[in-house]
Amino acid sequence: MTMYYEAKGRIRGRCGHKHKSFFAAEKCCKRDMEGCKSQGGYSDRFVSEVEVTPIAKIVELKNEVRVCAGEKGKGRIISCCLWSGNLGRSAALSQVIATAESQGYEVIDSE
Repeated sequence: MTMYYEAKGRIRGRCGHKHKSFFAAEKCCKRDMEGCKSQGGYSDRFVSEVEVTPIAKIVELKNEVRVCAGEKGKGRIISCCLWSGNLGRSAALSQVIATAESQGYEVIDSE
């Protein structure tokens, strides 16, 4: 699971940045407050922590099942298993999904 910070408010909305630190997001809030104040307004933005669960997609090839990082399934291979008569497709699929989930990925079907 990854995390970033953003400045957001109910009225002003989100700043649109994915800040790596709390302090960077706080600085963004202060800039917004100063900008609003200079025009006679106010900013309701505050720092918010955002957790992101990485997504992985199932990709099936001829006799291979892969779980790849990224929503389109074209990223880094997280888990891979060849299957044949001894290890059927469903067993291979279960194995690669379990491996990816143990690494913190949310696995979604490619369809």
